[in-house]
Amino acid sequence: MPKIPVITIPKGYKAQARDTSLEVDIWQFQRWQNMSLLQKANLIVGATRGCRQLTLMGIKNQYSEKTLAEQRHLYAQRILGEKVSNLIKNIDIKKEIMIGNPIELALLMAKIFDNLEIPYFVGGSVASSLWGESRATLDIDLVADLTMAKMNDFIVCVEDIFYISENAVREAIIYQSSFNLIHFETNEKIDIFVLGKKPLLQEEMQRKKLQQVTEENEFLYLASPEDIILQKLIWYRDGNRISDRQWRDILGVLKTQSSNLDFDYLKYWSKLENLSDLLNQALLEAGLQ
Repeated sequence: MPKIPVITIPKGYKAQARDTSLEVDIWQFQRWQNMSLLQKANLIVGATRGCRQLTLMGIKNQYSEKTLAEQRHLYAQRILGEKVSNLIKNIDIKKEIMIGNPIELALLMAKIFDNLEIPYFVGGSVASSLWGESRATLDIDLVADLTMAKMNDFIVCVEDIFYISENAVREAIIYQSSFNLIHFETNEKIDIFVLGKKPLLQEEMQRKKLQQVTEENEFLYLASPEDIILQKLIWYRDGNRISDRQWRDILGVLKTQSSNLDFDYLKYWSKLENLSDLLNQALLEAGLQ
């Protein structure tokens, strides 16, 4: 077994988890830095599917007497929460529950957006896991420049395979907010954020990166590493600075991308968005200050 090399620990550096030593944390991120994005996509798929399979196995063992429809609803409750799962409670699907693949679902949405000539990019935990520390994802976040002119065509393209609310889509376009899709076969949720007019949001769309995510030579547009950091800093701040998951994702991207990041861009926008204190803290804990 190879020995962990002697590692210099930057002042202020913090590990991703309390049960991980600083040396092991740094060593682990050095390995992630050497991974291709395609390799990391495989890690995300494996971790997410593994979590879903354990959830489904637990339901089937604990509630073996329940019907397939009842088990499907219990599974939806576990992965979506009760409020969201109730949206699809009465939809009659007689197939066995399929285990979701976040990359495949993102590619499915990308194909729909491309066919409709709607600019998009993948953000959230999928993008932060591809650029940073790979982990299982709770849902899939996409930003799309969806307009009223394209709304009906978009709904027609998705309504046979996803739960969708036309009213929710319309409101999201009007108010530049978000709406949800729920995939019938897997119960996986996709959050679609309608592209807003704020300068940072427009900049994110311009800076998106086209990256290979499968062995079959399939590609997705991802938010850039810098923009994922900025957006997660905003979500962390707006969530009263209590989300350990958001903060861990921020540090994961910083530690993995490290010297490849455009620090001038990060500092410029963090100043405009009143994020400078949080960015400085994250840089310190990532060993980049």
